[in-house]
Amino acid sequence: HLKKGSTGNKRVRENMFIVEKWRLAGMVFVVFTVVFLQVNFSPLLRQNVEHKNDVSTRMHASRTTEDKSFLHENDNHILPYELSLPARLADAVARSVELKRSNFRSETICPPGTGIGVRPSFHPPNLMGTVCEGWLNRETLQVLDYFLGRRMVGLEWSTGSGTRWFLQRLKFLFSVENDVNWLESTKAGIVTSNIDLSRWKYAAVPTDGKGGETAEYAQFPRRFFSSEQKGGFDFISVDGDSRNSCMREVIQHGLLKPYGILMLDNAERVNFHVIPPSHW
Repeated sequence: HLKKGSTGNKRVRENMFIVEKWRLAGMVFVVFTVVFLQVNFSPLLRQNVEHKNDVSTRMHASRTTEDKSFLHENDNHILPYELSLPARLADAVARSVELKRSNFRSETICPPGTGIGVRPSFHPPNLMGTVCEGWLNRETLQVLDYFLGRRMVGLEWSTGSGTRWFLQRLKFLFSVENDVNWLESTKAGIVTSNIDLSRWKYAAVPTDGKGGETAEYAQFPRRFFSSEQKGGFDFISVDGDSRNSCMREVIQHGLLKPYGILMLDNAERVNFHVIPPSHW
């Protein structure tokens, strides 16, 4: 402490005055900087925020619809992983696993008399699809139920209860069947369900029915359907006859779109020899 009126006290007051002047100058500089940024960069910041909000809105909307994986056309931007088809498939698998762990399942309600075909007693609904669903194991159905969307186009060799189930989820479905009578039964079951038949194109291509490989049956989609679905199919199911030949058609002629799903029914059977490329 300095005594009142001392020379040191005078210097302190002078120094404090200098400090106050610099403090005031600093405040003026800060205000000027803020105004400068607001005038010059506010539009850019606002555009950036609006863009982020727009992206966030589109991402949120996409997560609440079944078509969340098809935003890649917008703004020519690279699609975020969480909105991509691989992510959609991973989510579908995780969802099915969680249902399994919780002892729950997703199952289509099947009123009496509305099914297509029959099921043996050793294929109960908790393990396999009902006559109102595809004849697949329950976990596969749950994955496909989450993955498939109304912008996707599918192709199947062999028809049945799964045909109607796929039509309820896809934009369009192409089908090839080797049994003419069975195709008519499938069609009758679909007609009674009030499904728009304009979204379904089918063909009967007879085979020998002995489990052999029939080239015409396997090649039919490439020769007659591919021209209507350029770029490939989003989902392909290989079932029925000539499965080795059908698999070769898909792989060698690029019938499947990038990140699409190729499903081989009864893949555990030893007589199926076609192996997808390693990069798949």
